[in-house]
Amino acid sequence: MMATANLNLVHETEAQRRHARVKLPARLIVTDPQHNQYVLELSEISASGFSVVDDDAKLHLDHVYRGRLLFNFDSVEFVLKISFKVVNPNRRATLLVANFRIWVHRRFPPCGC
Repeated sequence: MMATANLNLVHETEAQRRHARVKLPARLIVTDPQHNQYVLELSEISASGFSVVDDDAKLHLDHVYRGRLLFNFDSVEFVLKISFKVVNPNRRATLLVANFRIWVHRRFPPCGC
């Protein structure tokens, strides 16, 4: 039996790899400080961040943004609120790499257990 290649994996050298990256059907919805809303296509995602296609240069290097990742699997959609910082433009001028920022909300006070 012949194995098929998984085209959703991104390969890089061991020295470059922090986390495995995968391609998922998702969009990034960002609202900037002027309350303009942008929808960008997610290129890849990992445990530490993601990359998006930003043709119109809406996101700026070293800025921290809040947004939502909208995942769409068949007929199921779900949204994940995130905070992220654009860390560098990739080799392609329209591809930006961003790292997740810690964004903790406490709904309940910690228990004294």
